[in-house]
Amino acid sequence: MWKGLFDTELEVVFEGRNHNFDALRRYIGKIKDNPINERAKFLTCFNPFSFVERAKNEKDLLKYADLAAHSVFSCVNKTETNFSIPETRYLVELQSRFGADPNGRVLDYGLKCIHSID
Repeated sequence: MWKGLFDTELEVVFEGRNHNFDALRRYIGKIKDNPINERAKFLTCFNPFSFVERAKNEKDLLKYADLAAHSVFSCVNKTETNFSIPETRYLVELQSRFGADPNGRVLDYGLKCIHSID
């Protein structure tokens, strides 16, 4: 399932903002030491001190991450201009590219909803 993931030292890049990375590092470290939830076991491949901040102009992938996040949000956003009818067809087409559970469910695996989806 995680083939090759543990073979490489991973660097996790965040866009430089006003975030408390020490708290995040401690949180990830605590979860690594005691992964209560089965889904947290993948965190054992991360070194919390490999989390770095970069400006968006330093890492092109940060621009792509913003583009992908905004695109996914736009697919489900209900606005007056789309008559509160989200266009989910793109998500269905991209579904296989997101992380999923063994049954193919993406929500809470490859996509985490911040707000209610109802």
